[in-house]
Amino acid sequence: MRIIKMLLIILLVSVAQANGAESSLGPQQSATGRNETFEIVPIWAHVHTNSPGDDGSSPKETVAFLKRKGYRGVLFTPHSGELNYANYKAEIDSLNSPDFITIPGREISTLNGADDNNERVMCHLNAITGAPSPAVLDNKYQRENLPDLIKDLDAEKSVYIWNHPWVCPMWEKYAGLFKGIEIFNEFGPGYADGSSYRFDTSNYLNELKKGNRLFVITGIDMHSLLQSSLGEFTAYVFPDKFTRESMIAAIRNGNTLAAFNAVVSEINMRPALSSRRLPGGSFEISGVVGLRIQNGPKPAFNIYKNGEKYSPRNPSSFERGKKDAKGYITYSFSFGDAVKSDEESCYVFEIPHYILSSPYCFSGR
Repeated sequence: MRIIKMLLIILLVSVAQANGAESSLGPQQSATGRNETFEIVPIWAHVHTNSPGDDGSSPKETVAFLKRKGYRGVLFTPHSGELNYANYKAEIDSLNSPDFITIPGREISTLNGADDNNERVMCHLNAITGAPSPAVLDNKYQRENLPDLIKDLDAEKSVYIWNHPWVCPMWEKYAGLFKGIEIFNEFGPGYADGSSYRFDTSNYLNELKKGNRLFVITGIDMHSLLQSSLGEFTAYVFPDKFTRESMIAAIRNGNTLAAFNAVVSEINMRPALSSRRLPGGSFEISGVVGLRIQNGPKPAFNIYKNGEKYSPRNPSSFERGKKDAKGYITYSFSFGDAVKSDEESCYVFEIPHYILSSPYCFSGR
């Protein structure tokens, strides 16, 4: 399966380079929103390494590359079947610095059923553990035993994310068990027609309809730095402070946004899984983003309330600005709503195929 994946990467990289794709983020700033101050931190998430049993670049090489491109952090997630976690964590710790955050995570693969040899089915998840020596590793669980795997991850106090959902449709019934869901890890069958993106986002929104709150995160699934030519797979994290502890807490709390070929330069309020109390009963969210459109779809702006598409009482705005020297077109956006005194609701904004937010949850109680 890895050989097939690498051949696909090489083919897509060739196409991307022919179209002039390049990955480069400008400097990001801190933000002050309604009664809160936070950092705007672009990272790569779901990044493989050259650890035993994995297939990727060395962490040191990846960190140097990301610093040159303007990123401020990385979530490493090597496959864990042969991983010496203590040695691996020590290496990742050594690369953590005041100007760049490294987070040691791991990817966990489950086993297909005995009667299922379909290599296109990849039921994986990423985990950031709270345990010094995690016991949950690759290929220890059958994919249908996901609830047992989740129970063991909870015992480790882990944050866990459903990876590339579109290649594991049998976990759709378990979507609400996850803390987060990966978006934009979609190169492969279903990418060109958008069906993989729709599958991932529909699972996320369906859980919000059920009252389950998941965060979203972009997954680059980086096995080769050549993949950077495919576009910018950027996960945005909005921590209180620029420290590893604050970054992990922000991911756990759903202070995240998933982006592809998009830069977030301003945002006045960060998403959060916990409900904000609304004195006065109303809110407004606004920001400025840059989109690299190239051959992508024409940008649109959607709002969802509790998983359903929604038109607020006060109309939203989505206005195009100028194109900068790096090829990004600037868009400013805003939306708001009134929350009734007996209501608790979660809102999501989306620029389809470019940006998807984690929930903004509010309580009028």
